[in-house]
Amino acid sequence: MQAAKDLSRALEKFGVVGLKPRADGRFSLSHDGGRRIDIHPLPDGRLVFEVHLVDLPEADAARVALLERALHFSTTRLPVCHDILCLSPDTDSLLLQSEVPARAGPVAVERALERFLNAADAWSMEHVRGTG
Repeated sequence: MQAAKDLSRALEKFGVVGLKPRADGRFSLSHDGGRRIDIHPLPDGRLVFEVHLVDLPEADAARVALLERALHFSTTRLPVCHDILCLSPDTDSLLLQSEVPARAGPVAVERALERFLNAADAWSMEHVRGTG
């Protein structure tokens, strides 16, 4: 799997050596104070980066308000960023994802990972959490 090899090379530049896949095939690494980044190698060779952004509140009004802020921020990023806002499968939290093409190569994987980590930081600092 070329994408996994390219990922290993890219991670070495970040100081991560010998990262092994989990039982489900994903790779997980810690970033910026413990935030977990999951990397999903897909059967067709693509990679999907994923990070948990925030748990959604149960209260309807608070949930709607957070979703509105998140969607607004997401639309401002669309023209220039490759990260995608999505719901977790259980619909209890917001995730951020980014996809890397199958034959991107090690340099492109490294750049995509850098962009994704920066995007995760931007989302963390954003008003989505209701602090700004």
